[in-house]
Amino acid sequence: YKVEPYCIAADIYSNPQHPGRGGWTWYTGSASWAYKTGIENILGFHKEGDTVTFSPQVPTEWQQFSIRYRFGSSTYRFHFHRSGSDAPKPVSITLVDDGQDHDVRLEA
Repeated sequence: YKVEPYCIAADIYSNPQHPGRGGWTWYTGSASWAYKTGIENILGFHKEGDTVTFSPQVPTEWQQFSIRYRFGSSTYRFHFHRSGSDAPKPVSITLVDDGQDHDVRLEA
């Protein structure tokens, strides 16, 4: 009755034997919701149609991160680098399904 700290529990027990312990984590789609939260709300990756917008909300200690994304037959590697202490400005990129590898550098 102990759950992983990175999972979203479907229920929290009030039974005196197991107060506050959780259950039904992986059965609830927990992994996909945690992934979606991390990708969209922390790394700031939002896709709509053939456009990706980045608006990272990462801690200032994070100097860089990368995302590998498959769009049709193309592969995109987005590399985020923080060059200052300011919050990153949103950046939009139009994706192309051309079967090529694309390296995109994002500066904050």
